[in-house]
Amino acid sequence: MFRFSHIRSSFFRPSVFPFPKNEHTNMRITGLLALILLFFMPPLSAAAQTPVSDDTAARFYENCMKKPEGTMSAGTQDIFCQCTAYHTQKNLTMEDMQAMQDPSPAGRLALNKVLLDVYAPCMEFPVRDLIYNKCMENDFQRKEGICSCLADKMGRYTADSAQARLKDVLAQDPNIYDPMGPIVNSPDFAQREKRLALDCIQGK
Repeated sequence: MFRFSHIRSSFFRPSVFPFPKNEHTNMRITGLLALILLFFMPPLSAAAQTPVSDDTAARFYENCMKKPEGTMSAGTQDIFCQCTAYHTQKNLTMEDMQAMQDPSPAGRLALNKVLLDVYAPCMEFPVRDLIYNKCMENDFQRKEGICSCLADKMGRYTADSAQARLKDVLAQDPNIYDPMGPIVNSPDFAQREKRLALDCIQGK
């Protein structure tokens, strides 16, 4: 099995979290899903319900890391790619990967499986970068020194809620390509961010 779980405990310690400093702080995450989907494009051959091998997961990770995504720090992209490689091997079969190349309802179902079972479990990592960068551009929040706290709390919130939120997004638009925008731009997400920012200010 592709190794990923060993990094999670250290990632949640603010002292080692690779917070970036860049200008990509809007609420659109472009290119994230492309990091995943480009790997599924080449033809693949497999027998029925063929597991994703360690070698295939490792190639997935390497392909994901080839090009800087643009909104994540290099460290966060590394973790995101490890995470998606791990969940690809854990939750998909080679047949799922083949089915995504088919422009049919079956292909769309395979893509939705990737969104729910590969993409959603890893959304917390780019969300952390997103929230931290946004916070650092807010003079009040930056001066209050809450950006690491807020990014950590919103990352944890995303980890707990992403799959359920993605199901809702897909129910409203079954043909959506990248659902990150509808989630992070939603009123619920904004309200949670405000509430958790207050918790950070109050030291909760």
